[in-house]
Amino acid sequence: AGPITGVSTVNARLPHASLAPPPPQMAPPPGPPGTMPRLPMGLPAAAPIADDDDDDDEPAAKKPRLDDGSLQPEGLWMSKHPQPIQILVQVSLGADAMAAGIPTVIPLEISVGMRVQDMKQMLAPKVAAAGVNVVSMKLKAQGAGYILKNAHSLAFYNVAPGNVIELTKKVRGGRQIQADRRYEWKLVRAWSDACSLASHAVQSWAQYRLTTAVLPIAILTQ
Repeated sequence: AGPITGVSTVNARLPHASLAPPPPQMAPPPGPPGTMPRLPMGLPAAAPIADDDDDDDEPAAKKPRLDDGSLQPEGLWMSKHPQPIQILVQVSLGADAMAAGIPTVIPLEISVGMRVQDMKQMLAPKVAAAGVNVVSMKLKAQGAGYILKNAHSLAFYNVAPGNVIELTKKVRGGRQIQADRRYEWKLVRAWSDACSLASHAVQSWAQYRLTTAVLPIAILTQ
């Protein structure tokens, strides 16, 4: 029998012959320096973190340190509290909250892995009547005194069951207020120094006049 021909033609018609491995997905080229890298197509973008300047109105001397070893690692805290915990949010919005009928304490059942920004989004509808939203809301852990930053989770601050979180409204321009106060204090110091110099000059002039007045009398009496 002669050689079998046409095998390549038959094999080319088989289904597996036309299946080629998909090309590898290449990472997008990096953008200009200082820009965020672009995500590959098909991947969802992470939710943006709102502008967070919660501690602008907090004096530096009163800010508790987060790197003093008093807090347990975030991952360890999450493993200790895998289930949602019950916390209390104390609303400190003054007359606006009272007029709007907002309760002074809001109980929450929440996961310690939740970001502070997501917690603010949960609370925003409850305090919106007092003119507070996610951007203007400020959360502070009572006792420890930590101001909760949007990008961190509750586990980062070791929030435990039964803890109380104080909800207040941000003081816009807090840094400018502190700068103005420092400037006013410098003016007071400068005014005090000027008054002291003026008083010293008056005393020196009075002493000089007294000396010039007494000296001729002393000469005449000799």
